[in-house]
Amino acid sequence: MIKETIETKIVSGVEYLDLRERIIQSASQEILKYGFRKFTIDDLASNLGISKKTIYKYFNSKNEIISSVLDNYLEMDMSTRGELLAASTGTAEKLQAMLSSSLQTIVPTWLLAELQQYFPEEWDKCDSVVQSQKVQIINIFKEGIQSGELRPEIDPALLDVVLQASTAAILDYRFLTQHDLTLDQALNKFLNLIFYGIINQSRNEG
Repeated sequence: MIKETIETKIVSGVEYLDLRERIIQSASQEILKYGFRKFTIDDLASNLGISKKTIYKYFNSKNEIISSVLDNYLEMDMSTRGELLAASTGTAEKLQAMLSSSLQTIVPTWLLAELQQYFPEEWDKCDSVVQSQKVQIINIFKEGIQSGELRPEIDPALLDVVLQASTAAILDYRFLTQHDLTLDQALNKFLNLIFYGIINQSRNEG
């Protein structure tokens, strides 16, 4: 009866959008628990108190739900980064904003691995975002060189090569698993390496 009552309220407009968002949010939680492959539409329907038939009014398949969940993650991630970037002033703050991500801290390495291995088309969305961020980072470095915040001898073209190789490694779940790193940890270590290099500065000063 409860299920039928809920479903009779599902109409076009606000109710439609609200329930669609609830399905995406519930699917996100299920994916974090069980992964992209093991979460089920049955559990999703049970969690929401609706029928599978109702879910299929909003999504044609489980893969479409996964795609919507990922889109939601990426939109949230870009929005968070955009806000941080807008509030940043110097080169260091802007670079930190570019490498900051709500997605990094939410999504575990094993889930990224599953996405890369079994959902390549969805992973391509992530890669596309990363490539766009790489261009932004290069531009921030160029601005830092022009403003005198960064060393003028830095070659943006060479930096581009370094970033390309580094992001490929950081986003490879095999690299993260082998070195027991989360994406967040790997990105922060990369940032420290870019800023401070590998020379022990305190030893040199002594």
